[in-house]
Formats: sequence, structure tokens, C-alpha cells
Amino acid sequence: MVCQKCNLKLRVNGRRFCLKCLNLMARQKRQEQIQRRKDRKLKTKKYQKSLLKKLHSKAWELQKQVLRKEAVNFQGYVQCFTCQKMIPEKESQQGHRHHGKLDFDRRNINLQCVRCNKYLSGNLGNYERRQIEEHGIKWVKRLEIDAARHPGYSINDLEKIMENWKFQEIERAKLT
Repeated sequence: MVCQKCNLKLRVNGRRFCLKCLNLMARQKRQEQIQRRKDRKLKTKKYQKSLLKKLHSKAWELQKQVLRKEAVNFQGYVQCFTCQKMIPEKESQQGHRHHGKLDFDRRNINLQCVRCNKYLSGNLGNYERRQIEEHGIKWVKRLEIDAARHPGYSINDLEKIMENWKFQEIERAKLT
């Protein structure tokens, strides 16, 4: 008798495959099982939610780097959007008004000091007042409407956002 896979002469009658082919087929079967488990895991809501959270935080960090580079002056300081105080670039945080909805909409994001963003919970009264001063009431109302209509971010949305921020960072690096 010969192996049905590699046509090698078999030493033991009653077998259809040689040991080498049996080991190869077992390894392939294990790899297929592992891949099926991975595919199943990718489809679970829990995994999708954790992946979305990881991508959101990566995109947030990338956006923060780009915004800081845009706003920094020659001395390494940025201006807080709400209190107008000059703070070191590294101490600035991203302040935003419509949480979870327009986190990556450039119209909704401005740099703030830790005091305004963290301890005063975004200092939203001054934040909105400054937006109205800079852009007008119609612009702020439009932003609110956009936030109400926004469905949230998907994994694909976050990947596109990250590519966009990376592209902007590369372009800015070319200019300097």
C-alpha cells in the first residue's frame, strides 16, 4: 500500500497515510480550529467593544499630538481655549463639548488647561461662550444639531480618522 497523499510506500498495512502526512494534516487541522476560534472571537460584541475602545483611545492620542503641534508657539506654550491662560504644551488637554458624539470633529475640539478641562468639567459655560464669540450663535447651533444626529463611531470610522491624522502629521513634518 502507498500513502494517498504523497505516494510513499507504507510499512504498516491498513493505513491510508504515512506518519509524515498524518502529522502535517493534524497540524493543518489545529491551525484551522485556531483560525475558526479567532474568527468567532472577532464577531463577538465584547471583542468589538474592546477593539472600538482601543481604537478610540489611539485616535484620541494621535489627534492630541496633531492639535498640540498646530497650536504651540515658538516658546512651547499653548493658550487654553476657555480661560485664555498660556500653559506648557505638555500640560494641555483636549477639551470638547459634545462627548461621545463629535470626539473627532475638529470644530468640537480645543486645547484646554487641566484646571478647566478636568477640575471644572470642561468649563462648559465659558467653552460655549468662547465658541459663540469666535464663530457665532448659528455655528454653535449647527454643531449641536450635528451632535444630535451623529450615530457614534464605528471601527471603520476610527481607522479612517487615524489615517487622516497620521497623514496630517506627516504633511506637517514635511513643512518643518
